[in-house]
Amino acid sequence: MMYEIEPHLYLSNITAAKNQQLLQQNIISIVLTVDAQPLGGSGGEIENIYIEMNDDLKTNLVEKLPQCIDVIEDCVMEKRNILVHCHAGVSRSASVVIAYVMKSRGLSLRHASDHVKSRKQDVMPNPCFMYQLQVFEKMGCKLEKESTFYKELMVKFDQQEKISQAINAGDYWSIKEQESASNNNKEIKKRITYKCRSCRILLFTSEALSEDHAENAKECTSLYLLEPLDWMKKAMNADIQGKINCFKCSGKLGMFNWSGRTCSCGMWITPSFQVQKSRVDHSFPK
Repeated sequence: MMYEIEPHLYLSNITAAKNQQLLQQNIISIVLTVDAQPLGGSGGEIENIYIEMNDDLKTNLVEKLPQCIDVIEDCVMEKRNILVHCHAGVSRSASVVIAYVMKSRGLSLRHASDHVKSRKQDVMPNPCFMYQLQVFEKMGCKLEKESTFYKELMVKFDQQEKISQAINAGDYWSIKEQESASNNNKEIKKRITYKCRSCRILLFTSEALSEDHAENAKECTSLYLLEPLDWMKKAMNADIQGKINCFKCSGKLGMFNWSGRTCSCGMWITPSFQVQKSRVDHSFPK
């Protein structure tokens, strides 16, 4: 099945892109493939355009958006029908179409995303793509490599790559232990303490909170961002993502994701160790 998002603009998956009857029924002139592999010939007079794109947290979506949008704009201007697809039609191709709608209609990311979802309900860009779409929005729906927003994005990619390398080498925890030992030698200041709301066990102090997220903490209504803690290690094993539970009562506290995720306040954190505020009680130093 194909979904008409805008006049002349269709969104779907690889199955639809290979369905000759469906392509003919919707009078598709161009198939834009944003996937890890090219589609191959669609046959007939249909033009195939391929832009390599992986659905992961390392792909620089923002850098590829201008080329994708140019293809769509040219096709729509000529009143030719274009199908944008990836493998599932949910993340990569959806992100491209959302970006196009943002630019062509002058909509915010939220409204553009809602518009696309109203046409195709299963649209769900991965968290990193959503963050990059936020960056794209802040840059005025164009690629500005000298902008602060783009440079911050590149720093995030660099941090994520270093963390991935450390995890693969099995030395991330040893690095954190060295940092912890160094911090213990510094003067210890009075800290806010955080306890499990269910069993009242001490979980962490304010020193464990992410400094990058500190400025957003008041606006963030649901989660705190933490550095990895000793009591989390055993439960995490080698998993990339999962739940964070209290080490005493096993009550759910939040989620972790080594690859990063977007916080409820809109900030992208890598790696992410999130604890729900509703699951903990805090006490200020006396």
